[in-house]
Amino acid sequence: MPRVKFRGEGSATCGALDSNYVVNALRCHCIEGLLWRGAQMAKAALQAGGLDFKQVPIADLNFDKQNPRFVSSEEDGDEEIIKRLYDEVDVDELMQSIMSAGYIDYEPLIVLKKGNVVLEGNRRLAALRLIQDSNLREKLKVELPDIPKPHALPNEARALMVGSRNEARPCIGFRH
Repeated sequence: MPRVKFRGEGSATCGALDSNYVVNALRCHCIEGLLWRGAQMAKAALQAGGLDFKQVPIADLNFDKQNPRFVSSEEDGDEEIIKRLYDEVDVDELMQSIMSAGYIDYEPLIVLKKGNVVLEGNRRLAALRLIQDSNLREKLKVELPDIPKPHALPNEARALMVGSRNEARPCIGFRH
């Protein structure tokens, strides 16, 4: 079988090099290019003093109750939001990934300075909270994935701090 070399990833064995494989490989390289360009833009803005990155304790982060990606009421508490995210947007898979590979902090959360509201990254926040809090898991009837040697979790997460939702839009739009 042919071996395919990926930049920085080693190589992988694959079956016949059909058109679907080629399309997917090109898609990966395009995404890699977008991420590289995005990282370069962020680096330039940071050097110009335009971005405010900060390590924020996970316990101090709050869910965005106005997030349009999940229908909720302003009165919903964290538990209702976490349960909805767990049930509807594959938080269980993210928990498994974090426990297996560790929390990879390559993409910062986007956090509103006032109130430490997570505008982008609510699913990651839900996964971290569920992994860390056995009482919450018990209350929501969520079980941890069976990972033989789970990685340690961070107490803090890197966040891009923004002053308003409008300021966050370009960053969030780039990701979606």
